[in-house]
Amino acid sequence: MRKPRYGILGGSFDPVHNGHIQLAQYAKDEMKLDKVVFIPAYSSPFKNGTYVSGDDRYAMIKLVTDEWDGFIVNGMELAKESKSYTVDTLKKLSGKYDSELYFICGSDVFMYMDNWRDFRTIAKLTRVITIQRQGFEQAGLLAKAEEMYRRYSLRSSVLSGFNPLEISSTDIREKAAVGEDLSGLVPDRVREYILEKELYRGQ
Repeated sequence: MRKPRYGILGGSFDPVHNGHIQLAQYAKDEMKLDKVVFIPAYSSPFKNGTYVSGDDRYAMIKLVTDEWDGFIVNGMELAKESKSYTVDTLKKLSGKYDSELYFICGSDVFMYMDNWRDFRTIAKLTRVITIQRQGFEQAGLLAKAEEMYRRYSLRSSVLSGFNPLEISSTDIREKAAVGEDLSGLVPDRVREYILEKELYRGQ
């Protein structure tokens, strides 16, 4: 009997939106994942912080995972209250879940992830699911996947059939700042939460 497959989807989720959900569901369906774990970052090493608190970002994701089958949220990076690196998160997840881990990322991240801290350990802890994005050729991604398998024994899959919704957290924050309707951009319960808490207002 195989171990359950857990997809790992990290990010600031500021806020979580329908594009995140679409991507998570696509990876789950294509790779036959049992769960997708949303992991909101406290502060990514590659970004300059977030716009609302970790508690609010976690709460919005929880509203999503309560409604979508097979989605869960883990707040371990928020609890750490310091910069998080993928290798540290994967070490903790491998101890928490008795499962095969599948790290979900876009092709822009995949092409350079072998520069990450302690990448050899990352390659031992997880497989990688790469979502091909516009501007990246499949041949180049497959060549990179072969290179990282040869150098680090990283097991990866490139998914090329994803048609993303044209949604960004930046656009949502800008609309929320001036009180524009967020219908169709975020789930209804997240939209209601943003309105109730007046998140992003005036930013």
